[in-house]
Amino acid sequence: MAKREKLLFLLGVLAFALFNYPLLKIFNRDLCLGEFPLLIFYVFGVWVLTILILMVGKKWLSSND
Repeated sequence: MAKREKLLFLLGVLAFALFNYPLLKIFNRDLCLGEFPLLIFYVFGVWVLTILILMVGKKWLSSND
């Protein structure tokens, strides 16, 4: 398996784990940050973090070729 495929596989497993029910339940509280529930910040934060890891990983893998 190539490095790129391994990175994508590991990122998929990590994203699946971070969007799994037990972690979502931890952040599903009545706490609001500026009229938005904490769960919204968690979901969009993980989503942005996943995209950033993909971008950095792609640049790192293409520079190592």
